[in-house]
Amino acid sequence: MWEEKSSTLFVSLLEHGYGDGDGYHDHWRGGGSYSWVEATNRDLSMKLSTWGNVSIDEDEEMVPPNFFENQDPDDETFEPTGNEGIHAERQYADAEAIVMWPRSQRWI
Repeated sequence: MWEEKSSTLFVSLLEHGYGDGDGYHDHWRGGGSYSWVEATNRDLSMKLSTWGNVSIDEDEEMVPPNFFENQDPDDETFEPTGNEGIHAERQYADAEAIVMWPRSQRWI
């Protein structure tokens, strides 16, 4: 018999890249002004609290494919690293999604 479980669904996008800014030396004192330049890696996933994470192919499994493009990130961090420039990371999350899952690929 199917046991119904209460679960929360989140779709999130984590981007790694690099930033630009002034105040490299002020960063360690909590200052400096930084901006996002470019993403070098993107990881899109769906998390169902009772089952875990599932990777999503942004081009083929997300409608629209650029869903997070015009949204502000929920979290953004910049870390000046010296000679390697400014490492940046930002995360977007959304708890609203419609999921269509084939029966042949059930999670249980």
